[in-house]
Amino acid sequence: MLKRIQSEKEIVSHGLRHTFVTLSAYAGVPLNVVSNWVGHKNVEITQDYNHILKTQVDKGVALLENW
Repeated sequence: MLKRIQSEKEIVSHGLRHTFVTLSAYAGVPLNVVSNWVGHKNVEITQDYNHILKTQVDKGVALLENW
């Protein structure tokens, strides 16, 4: 899958975790649930992940759907 994305940036596990948290929140999963899933000590840490603009998330979802 990484070869198909053809990203110029290095993709690391933390980036995938960040993407999971952001997409889960964007999909409507309550932040306290997402926080629990990823093992954050409190929901404020999870909120820090949620800074990607809606247009960026939409672009990422479209890329994954077309994969």
